[in-house]
Amino acid sequence: MPENTGHLRDLTLLAFVRSANSARARTHLVAMLKNSKVKIVDGQPTGYFPSQALEREVVFGSLYTQEGMSGALRPPYDCDQLADAIEQNNTLEPCLSAMVTNVDGTGFEIVIDENVPDRALSESQKLTAFFSQPWPKTSFLSIRKQLRRDNEATGNAYLEGEIALVRRIDPYITRIMRMGFDSYLEEIFSPTLGVMVKVAINRRRYVQYLFGKLVYFKEFGAPMQLDRLTGKWDDVPEGSGFQADRIATEIIHFTANKHWELPYGIPRWIPQIPSVIGSRQAEEFNLGFFNAGGIPPMLIVIQGGEAADGVEQAVKNLFYSAGPHKNIAAVLQVTGTSGSLDEPGSVRVTIERFGSERQKDSMVQRYDEMCEQKIRRSWRLPPLFVGNAEGHNFACYDAETETLTDHGWIRFDQWRPGMKVACYDSETKRVAYDVPRGDKPLVYDVTDLPMYHFNNNVVDLCVTPNHRMHYATSNGVWHTRPVEQMLGHVGRPRFVSRMAPVDGGTPLESFQVPYVPLRAGSNLAYDFEPRPVAGDDFLTLLGWFISEGSLHPQMDQLTIAQKKTRHWDKVVAAVDAMERCGFPLHWHAQHPGKPEQGYVSVKSKGLALWLAENVGYYQHERRLPALFRDLPECQARLLFESLMLGDGTRDPRAGRTSGEYSSTSKGLADDVQELALRLGYRTSIGHAPPGTLGIRAIYRVRFSTKGKARGDGTMVQVDTKRDLTRPLYTGKVYCFSVPTGIFITRRNEKVAAQGNTALLPLDHQTAPFRPAGSAR
Repeated sequence: MPENTGHLRDLTLLAFVRSANSARARTHLVAMLKNSKVKIVDGQPTGYFPSQALEREVVFGSLYTQEGMSGALRPPYDCDQLADAIEQNNTLEPCLSAMVTNVDGTGFEIVIDENVPDRALSESQKLTAFFSQPWPKTSFLSIRKQLRRDNEATGNAYLEGEIALVRRIDPYITRIMRMGFDSYLEEIFSPTLGVMVKVAINRRRYVQYLFGKLVYFKEFGAPMQLDRLTGKWDDVPEGSGFQADRIATEIIHFTANKHWELPYGIPRWIPQIPSVIGSRQAEEFNLGFFNAGGIPPMLIVIQGGEAADGVEQAVKNLFYSAGPHKNIAAVLQVTGTSGSLDEPGSVRVTIERFGSERQKDSMVQRYDEMCEQKIRRSWRLPPLFVGNAEGHNFACYDAETETLTDHGWIRFDQWRPGMKVACYDSETKRVAYDVPRGDKPLVYDVTDLPMYHFNNNVVDLCVTPNHRMHYATSNGVWHTRPVEQMLGHVGRPRFVSRMAPVDGGTPLESFQVPYVPLRAGSNLAYDFEPRPVAGDDFLTLLGWFISEGSLHPQMDQLTIAQKKTRHWDKVVAAVDAMERCGFPLHWHAQHPGKPEQGYVSVKSKGLALWLAENVGYYQHERRLPALFRDLPECQARLLFESLMLGDGTRDPRAGRTSGEYSSTSKGLADDVQELALRLGYRTSIGHAPPGTLGIRAIYRVRFSTKGKARGDGTMVQVDTKRDLTRPLYTGKVYCFSVPTGIFITRRNEKVAAQGNTALLPLDHQTAPFRPAGSAR
């Protein structure tokens, strides 16, 4: 049978002719056979179909053998074989995808030079419109990504087009033509002479096998016309010579690495061809080895006897059975073949086990790992870029670690898009809120990962290997290094324990209490729209209410209680400021059982409803309203001091700066800790469980401005011999990538400022380094 008779379509047609069950279908199929070499003899087709499809190298083969400029250059590596290698290797495809995503997939931006006149704005708009869709329904970003894949896969990428349109050309069906000996004069500018000079230059041609025929293209910038059907030059000015439909378009040829002799490019991974092929063969060898059963689990040797009938098959069924039930024991019946009537024979059954050898059945198990390392080196890609996070886990904190955001303390699974992370600036020692890169945490699952757990009465950090630690040595010099390098550098590192007070913020000039009309039948003397309250006065009242206030069940007033021997004058000053703004006050009569206790109420339904919604009705539900996170230092301190006057205590001894704020609300304790951080305090939270001091747990926010490592309290020392353990951790670990490289975390209510994840690109994030072949 001739060479081109193996086409699947031909064989299918023959089958359809035989199986056609309608006269119309049979007539149609027979008509299709008229131009073929198939004849119908006695109702049955004979002969063969001449296939119209040709292999690419068959098409280009005649061009390879032609001499002169009419011939084509054979690529140094067959493109189809390169494609097969990529499909069969489990490392090449992830590497190609990483290059596409991190080099061309990050997009582009058109920037106008500041010195360009205003009329360039219209040109910029034209450029933006052009690159948004340089080819119908295809963006320039899509073209660039495909060109990158072509370039990295085959070593060559081609871009065809004129000024109006551009598109990608398939490198698998494109070849480069020989130069030939014909040269053409072109005018180029000589920087040395400063004038235009004529130079004889050879221009490259390209050929593509497209829809069963050859189509030719010319090199980008070639001034001569080229016949796209014959591939011949015509040295005439543009606009004349060939017909318009015969003029060849231009091609820009991109290469990865230049071949030493030919104008083709070669892929970066070509030096690793033996590893690529060997990796596939290793996997196939292992698969065949295990399918064949591998090394048997044991060898049973019988000496001085022979097994009973059927025992051999029974033992094989026992140890090679794939059934779901476990076999407890095997009974081996052996008949002695030695000895005599005078002397008994001895039968010995020996079992040789091959457990250790079976563990080594995968004889070439590291071959694939070594292949991956070699291929990644071709592109200078880290393991994480190809999906291997082992040993390069940059998601730094365990799941118990919380992050400080503009919505308070949250776990990583409570993150919502749009939140901002509290970032620590190591230069200014201040905290500012910013959106993390990627607008989300980086989260990984780990199993039995040895963590680094630093824990003492001030510090509680549990981080992964390679975590970037921000620490100082004994002389006060700060460093940010991986935890392993830190431990090799210093035995007693010092961590940040408190930050500088908040800088900036939006002052609360005044607060407008919402107006809510009283219901019918109430005292109409109180039914009016109050004037705005000065910001400082409102914050003072707010602090007193959170600590010592309550709301009336009818939600029309708030009441503050305080001992008259303890800050009662400050309560009076706070409510007097409200009275000056038009809020009626009610001074309660002395309580019979508590003669030292004073009570005063502020009448306002709108204020009561606002406090219930933004602060909380019951004491164990209290929170600071969100506005406190944007206050300047002076007003934040005013609010903090009002809270402390109510439920706070301070160390009265001279030179002491420590204090404590107590609450039955865990949320309020978290907010007060955040407020204390903003004011420059070192803080932590302790708690007394329910039943210790009441039916509810008591949370104590401890704060100070001093520490043992340094008098100003900005550092806390950790003894790595005493305070460091290496627990095995299984679960999720996470981190953020923030602009300053350090953000605020908390574990078991102990605050830390430590390094963030390495700036690695996942999905749409920006890469910190430039892989091989990326453009600047």
